[in-house]
Amino acid sequence: MAAVDEVVPQERWQRNPWVWLIIAIPALTVAGCLLTIYLALTRPDYLVSDYADAPPVLERASGEPAS
Repeated sequence: MAAVDEVVPQERWQRNPWVWLIIAIPALTVAGCLLTIYLALTRPDYLVSDYADAPPVLERASGEPAS
């Protein structure tokens, strides 16, 4: 046991794996959010037209058929 006057060396925070886990969770959340925004802005929206006597047809949001 250490005496009262003795200084106990502390482990550096960079070497503790729990710190990196706590930092990684919000960092991955931000990265996933940015990826979702990128995909939402760069990919066109497709609508599905459903008629009772015809099979569903993919159409763009503007109404033109998808190629």
